[in-house]
Amino acid sequence: MIRTQPNPEHAPSWSKHYFKYIEEEESLLQSMQGQREVFLTFLKNIPADKWDYRYEEGKWSIKGVISHVIDTELIFQYRSLRTSRHDPTNMEGFDENAYDLTANLDERSPEQIIDQFMATRNSSIALFDGMNESNLDFVGTGNNQPFSARSGGWLMVGHAIHHMYVIEERYLIRTE
Repeated sequence: MIRTQPNPEHAPSWSKHYFKYIEEEESLLQSMQGQREVFLTFLKNIPADKWDYRYEEGKWSIKGVISHVIDTELIFQYRSLRTSRHDPTNMEGFDENAYDLTANLDERSPEQIIDQFMATRNSSIALFDGMNESNLDFVGTGNNQPFSARSGGWLMVGHAIHHMYVIEERYLIRTE
């Protein structure tokens, strides 16, 4: 079991914001699995008429927020795979707003987005289930900042929780 919490020195400077959501008593795999179920239930309870809602001009829809969570988890998977294989090559960043513009969200149903989240999270769990301490703790570079697989896994958890709260606070509460 991957029990050790992330080392902030092995993660980007902005990661502390997401690490604050981590339950210290859980292992990474327990946290990923438990959160998968919580997030799935949360997504299934979003009213159908809210998925395309934007709380402000220029902001993402709920579909966009969930798509961003998925895209980011896939990128963290890739970075975690590379660092777990001791690859020191810097991995470039990405523009989440450009990704949102090309995600074809108007053509995708909430069910398709939920299915993609589940497939992505299941893939993350399988990836980390095969890692040992050496894989987890090699520090590579992502977008010119330190990045280890361990930090990548915990970032996946914290990032998804953060955006669940954003949806609750900015998309669902204000529109009821």
